[in-house]
Amino acid sequence: MKNASVQVKQYREADGHFYYKIVDSAGMTLFLSPAFLSGQEAAQHKHEFGLLENSELETLSEQSTAVRVKDGFRFEVRRASGELLGSGPIVATPEESVKLRQLFLRSFFEMKSF
Repeated sequence: MKNASVQVKQYREADGHFYYKIVDSAGMTLFLSPAFLSGQEAAQHKHEFGLLENSELETLSEQSTAVRVKDGFRFEVRRASGELLGSGPIVATPEESVKLRQLFLRSFFEMKSF
C-alpha cells in the first residue's frame, strides 16, 4: 500500500552527486541517502533500501537515534558493517532526532512500495 502523503524523490545536487530523499506531504525531509556518483547507482540503492523488512530497518536505526554531528543531531541507518544507508535531517536536540526517526519509520512502514 502506498501512502500518497509521503514521496521518494531522486535528484542531482550542484556538486554532481545523486541522492534520494523521503519527504512528507508538507515537503519536510524525513530521510536522506548518502551521495552516489550516478543516478543509476542511487536508483539501485533506493530499490534495495525499499526492500528492507520493517524489523530490519528498525534494528538498523535503533543504535543511532541521536548522533551528534557538526550542526546538531540526526538519526542514522547503518548496516551491521557500519555502512551508512542514510540519515535524518540535522535538528537541534536529541529529542527532535528521536521523534523524526519515529515519524520516518512510521511513514516508511506505511509506504513500503517506492
